[in-house]
Amino acid sequence: NPQKALIYLKEKLNETNLKNIYDISNKEFSFILNYYKDKIDKYGIELIVTNQMEITPFDTIDFFIVIGNLLDNAIENINSDYKKIIIHIYQDQQYTTIIIKNTYNSNSILKDGAITSKKDKQNHGIGLMNVKGIIRQYKGILTIDYDDLFYKCMIKVPIKASSKSKRSLKL
Repeated sequence: NPQKALIYLKEKLNETNLKNIYDISNKEFSFILNYYKDKIDKYGIELIVTNQMEITPFDTIDFFIVIGNLLDNAIENINSDYKKIIIHIYQDQQYTTIIIKNTYNSNSILKDGAITSKKDKQNHGIGLMNVKGIIRQYKGILTIDYDDLFYKCMIKVPIKASSKSKRSLKL
């Protein structure tokens, strides 16, 4: 029935418009933030985002893997009392810098500086290994740091490497 189909499409469009509240100047970054919106809301996390990125520093799929894994980790390991994630992305003439900080439970820090809330601490970190591999391909660096309040991942990717680097995806 075309009439019912039109009503259904309008309902779905309204749902999408309500859900897509993050409208950052970069469409890939907006998509990721909107994808995680329900999870962020569900856990009552305060999200602070600043974005000065004009060009995504990675191929789209790599960007989704990097930001998605780091956001998953931040959400999974957020402090249960003070729930805050800060994402700051900026570019200068040489680098794209991505900083993701989250409050965390200090008991979840492992010997190597990694963080996990998983019971099986031996088999954690696959997502972070994927992130490190992608950053290496783009000749970037990843640093992890933490203080009493925030766990922080910082990525720096050279602008030239990010605009030249292409990789094939094997399926």
